[in-house]
Amino acid sequence: MDKEPHVVVIGASNLDIKGKSFKTVVPYTSNPGQVEISAGGVGRNIAENLARLGINTTLISAVANDPFSDFLINETRNAGVDMDHVINVEDISSSLFLAVLNHRGDLMSAISDMAILNSITPDKLKERETVIRTADYIIVDADIPADSMDFILNISKETGIPVCVEPVSVDKARNLLPFLDRISIVTPNREEAEALGCMEIKGGAKGVIAVGDAILEKGVKSVIITLGAEGIYFASQETKRFISSISTVVEDSVGAGDSLVAGTVFGLCRGNSMYDAIRMGIAVATLTLTTKKAVHPALTPEILEDIMARGMTPE
Repeated sequence: MDKEPHVVVIGASNLDIKGKSFKTVVPYTSNPGQVEISAGGVGRNIAENLARLGINTTLISAVANDPFSDFLINETRNAGVDMDHVINVEDISSSLFLAVLNHRGDLMSAISDMAILNSITPDKLKERETVIRTADYIIVDADIPADSMDFILNISKETGIPVCVEPVSVDKARNLLPFLDRISIVTPNREEAEALGCMEIKGGAKGVIAVGDAILEKGVKSVIITLGAEGIYFASQETKRFISSISTVVEDSVGAGDSLVAGTVFGLCRGNSMYDAIRMGIAVATLTLTTKKAVHPALTPEILEDIMARGMTPE
């Protein structure tokens, strides 16, 4: 590319509070375990991953006037993300994400307090439209209001800047249905893909292929369905294929999907094919699975290359 790639990420910045049980989680009672507090949020996580990979990254998010947001801003800026365009909101608390993980690090349940994200309005985005239009890629997490998603996708339609959307949850995925014909890339997990395709996945691989086709028929250019340990299913009008995961020991699964998005867009910014870009995304996600943090603090382009070359996480 003639200039350094620039990615604008629009979405949530959260304080993550994660409790991991030492043993099998027993409902309706206290479970002994360990509690970790860290910077999180789908949009923020994606932005930090990209910055650590050397991509010029701007985050547009909503932050409060409290110590939690001060922590989020400092942690993210120190990782290399441009935080000059965040939306400062008074008289509301920071976005919080409270998660319970089982002893294997899998998410069992979570509560998201994200009312502040309603402050990411079209008017606030219009104030930041100049920086949005400088992007080579725009990444949006579906936590933002519907009219703001519409605003961003209209910019994309006008300028040709591709937009990658992370559905975040089944409920938020359903909110994307009116917009699918303007989305370049969507990255659902299995359950979110069912919501986007308006059908249940049945019959193993054939069911995954069918729901991928259903999403494509709604106008999305590319769909990347994450299948956990089974890997990835990628579908576009030109290509349909499964891509294997990389085996690793899971410490914590929170943030792995965000890392996949970041690694994939990193690959696309570097001019790779979608297949090779997704493989980069898988490698970044694999590294994230090995840490309790939502973003692995040791992530670099060199570490990414090592994981891809060896097919495993570095020692």
